[in-house]
Amino acid sequence: MYSLYKTQTMLRHANFDLARCLGVRGYRKSLIPTLHVMKKRQELAGERISPQRNALLEWDFGREINCLCRRLGIEPTEKIKDSFVTEAYAEQEVQRTKELGLGYKPVRSNIAMAQEGHEKLREILSVQLRESYPFLPSQALNSLLEYLTSGETLVDVATQMGLAPFVFRTGHGEEVEPELLYSSILALFSAVREKDEFCRRYILTRLCGKDVFDLWNPKDVSFLLNTILQTQKHAAYVPRIIGEAGRNTLESLYYVGVYSDRKLLGKGAGTTQAQAVDVAVRDALRRIFKVTRAVRSPFEKMAMKSLAAKIAHGAMNTSLTETCPTS
Repeated sequence: MYSLYKTQTMLRHANFDLARCLGVRGYRKSLIPTLHVMKKRQELAGERISPQRNALLEWDFGREINCLCRRLGIEPTEKIKDSFVTEAYAEQEVQRTKELGLGYKPVRSNIAMAQEGHEKLREILSVQLRESYPFLPSQALNSLLEYLTSGETLVDVATQMGLAPFVFRTGHGEEVEPELLYSSILALFSAVREKDEFCRRYILTRLCGKDVFDLWNPKDVSFLLNTILQTQKHAAYVPRIIGEAGRNTLESLYYVGVYSDRKLLGKGAGTTQAQAVDVAVRDALRRIFKVTRAVRSPFEKMAMKSLAAKIAHGAMNTSLTETCPTS
């Protein structure tokens, strides 16, 4: 009897704590037992699989595509609808139509569009990277291009765009495989008419806040710096200690500068002299390639260029209106 009373008291306290957390005045005595029963029923029924978004009755694919295009700032076309049809889904639809005895209607998958989009994406990004970083060598640009066109980056872009509910695929559940998202965003890029603007707005901006040397890690930075200096007909660099603290201690710090023809190329700090020289050489390369924090980022330059073009276009329209007033 005492144990039953104790159990009821514990349930009342648990209900009271739950009600206090939910911010209600009273509490329901049957809430916790009901939750226990629902949990047991769910364990017996197994995992609940949610249907695909495009399989719901209230799903209007045409209007959803129009909303997506309006949100992304692109023009809706018929090719955009085909860019979300996977190969497995197309084969399943053809087989289902044959089994039902209906007229054969070909369903185009996005495989060919994805291949075309991959080639176009690499081509356009190569040009835009050269415009954004005119002083970087081809090795660095190739590393940036590989990062932007990698599956992980494009899948993340597709996820942020919200393309997962639009993908027609086989199976159940709301989760979409990364391979399907990868092919879908490439096919979508192939269907978009303004590909340059799409690249600048959604893919090239993945480099915001990224350090070039984090994505491109040359093996021998000293050899690279000496090669650049030799090409520019300068002497090889000479490291010099310009500051130090705590020598022969556990917290030693060396400040090293890199010089060539008595000119400071870069400087850096490290716990050892070799580490400080490596940091200074990388700083010199950043200054030569003009990718330091003091230099304006290419995205800021593109934004200013676009803003100047809009201002010029607005001024031209204003002058035309003043020259030819409407009656």
